[in-house]
Amino acid sequence: MSRRINFIETWDKLSDTVEKVITAAPLARPVWNDKFSDIYSLCIAYPEALGENLYSATKSFLSAHVKKLSKDVHHCGEDFLTSYAKNWETYSQGAVYLNLLYHHFNHQYVTKSKQNDADIEYGFITDDKEQMLEIKDLAMEAWKEGMLVPLQHRLVNALLKDIAKDREGDLSGKNTKIHQVALYSLVAVEQHKKRNALKYYEDTFEKLFLQQTGEYYRAKALELLNDSTCSEYMNKVLSLLTDEEMRNRRFLHISSYKKTTLECQQRVIIDHIKVAHIKETGLELVKGIKEGNIPLQFVETILEVHKRFHDLIRDTFNSDKLFVSALDRACIAAVNYSEPKQPCKAPELVCKYCDAILRRCAKGPSSDADDKLQSSILVFRYIDDKDVFQKFYSRALAKRLVHTPCAMDMEEMMINRLKGVCGYDFTSKLHCMFTDVRLSTDLMQKYHQSSGKDGESPQTSINVNVLQAGAWPLSANQVEFVLPESLHKCLLHFEEFYNKKFNGRNLSWLHHLSQADVRINFTTKPYLVTMSTFQLAVVILFNDATELSLSEISENTKLK
Repeated sequence: MSRRINFIETWDKLSDTVEKVITAAPLARPVWNDKFSDIYSLCIAYPEALGENLYSATKSFLSAHVKKLSKDVHHCGEDFLTSYAKNWETYSQGAVYLNLLYHHFNHQYVTKSKQNDADIEYGFITDDKEQMLEIKDLAMEAWKEGMLVPLQHRLVNALLKDIAKDREGDLSGKNTKIHQVALYSLVAVEQHKKRNALKYYEDTFEKLFLQQTGEYYRAKALELLNDSTCSEYMNKVLSLLTDEEMRNRRFLHISSYKKTTLECQQRVIIDHIKVAHIKETGLELVKGIKEGNIPLQFVETILEVHKRFHDLIRDTFNSDKLFVSALDRACIAAVNYSEPKQPCKAPELVCKYCDAILRRCAKGPSSDADDKLQSSILVFRYIDDKDVFQKFYSRALAKRLVHTPCAMDMEEMMINRLKGVCGYDFTSKLHCMFTDVRLSTDLMQKYHQSSGKDGESPQTSINVNVLQAGAWPLSANQVEFVLPESLHKCLLHFEEFYNKKFNGRNLSWLHHLSQADVRINFTTKPYLVTMSTFQLAVVILFNDATELSLSEISENTKLK
């Protein structure tokens, strides 16, 4: 029967019992029954029910109680996780008992106002914070706000540290139990929610756990790959996955089992087993190259491995991105393989492969040259030390441009392909070299035309390449040398022409890199001989003498 009740007096007495219940302290049955009746009386009080006052007072009590526990746990040092788990066990059990004590309140004020499944299904949902909770659920909210939020970072780190210890076999059975209790609190605090009941657990713990697990097994896989064959790797991986599956059931909520298994499989199987097999195949073939045309064998071996597995991935796995990525990583490992304490040979080998093709193109058209150069770019992409390749390539290009006829279109196309992979900065000097030769060709045409008009053309025909000092990998002439008079006049004649066209530029002659085509007429049959400028200077001396001593040659040419 409804009656008038003084709420403050009633709550003062009731709060003592609430404290004993929430701390799971002994409580006599008569006291329980008496307080059970008090709560009922508050719910039906006259002239106005006091259920909302009771709810507000209980909420304030639980918040203050949890904050006090939080301070105690915070100061526990190394026993932090043990203290947390112990307090949680007591509190969560007390919350169940308290819910029973508040049975009439829950029925009168909460159950009737709860959202039903239809409300949830059709979106008629109000904010959770506006809903009055059952006392057990209110206790969970108080724990979350007063204990978990301020200690969340420390708690999650402790839980992750325990799992890491267990992976190394350093966690005791007692600590496993403590871990289980503490982890369950992250799930329990929001189990009353109709939607996203695991969101807090997932956001605070599961995301970090999956990230840590992925990093651990990624490193573990790399470690095993370095020490195992493909079959050995698979056996070790299966053992690791079995252990992790058992660990999941000891430490995690059931909702994390599948996610963890998929993460582990991704890191040790999908990421690496394909790499292990392709890498193993590629390395075996690369190591088998011992003699013959090594640059050709190296490039074609890499291309053959790539094509074999690329076709397999395309036909079997529909060019799945993960498999394609695995193929790329395996090819990188094979291309950049080097013997212990030896530099990687890939930059030099790929450069020599391209150099041979481009030299062959200069001798005449080649039907497959363009395809082979395009294929070489695929291998080039996998080279780690691309700067080393650039040094080798610039030297080879300089020799082709200066000393031999060139297939200029093919040379330009190859430079553009390299630019497409590495950008303009990588090929800027190569472009300058290429441009210098083209401009030199035009310049020589103008020089010969000019010499023909003025009638001062020297008897010796010359062809000069004017090269930018900073773009070409050419060293300056360090040898003391005096040109024969006939050659010296040719150079002076060109310098006079050049200075008229380009005021303020200085020419430095690289005699040690120059060549000459010399016609030999003293034999019964004339010969055209290609020789260096130094050799030419010596040969010209014999136009005026049939016999010269070494000292006389040295005195005339200054060569030592």
